[in-house]
Amino acid sequence: MDNLDWITRLNGLCKSLDQVYRINSGGCAKVAYYIAKELHKQHIPYAIKVYFGNDLTKKDKRKLSKTGPFNSTIDKYYWTHLAIVVQNKTINSYFSNSYVVINTPHDLRWLKAFIDNHEFNPIYGTSNNHIVKSYIKEFFKNNII
Repeated sequence: MDNLDWITRLNGLCKSLDQVYRINSGGCAKVAYYIAKELHKQHIPYAIKVYFGNDLTKKDKRKLSKTGPFNSTIDKYYWTHLAIVVQNKTINSYFSNSYVVINTPHDLRWLKAFIDNHEFNPIYGTSNNHIVKSYIKEFFKNNII
């Protein structure tokens, strides 16, 4: 996996999906889940990047990164975006510098539970989930990773 050009192409797809379907206005967790699912199928390790709307202290960041995503600690902070990280490259990045990268072997379960237990910005129409998912699946089907 020396060639990471596919990440640049995937980021281009995410940008297009955001322009058309507004995925970053309430659909970022679902997109992260779809991407993570495809990476999992290909045995590509990844991490979850959680962005926050408020600045985190170093102590907050340490606490969040150590406790892991299954701890309810994350809900005590104002999170704004979820993304995926592969080999230190972020997929579907966000403009905030306030983030924590969480590594866990249970990312898919956590993402699914996170989606099921949170409300998201209604600007993103969840009726578009199947379309967005199909674009991501097609990307992984047609690109050498």
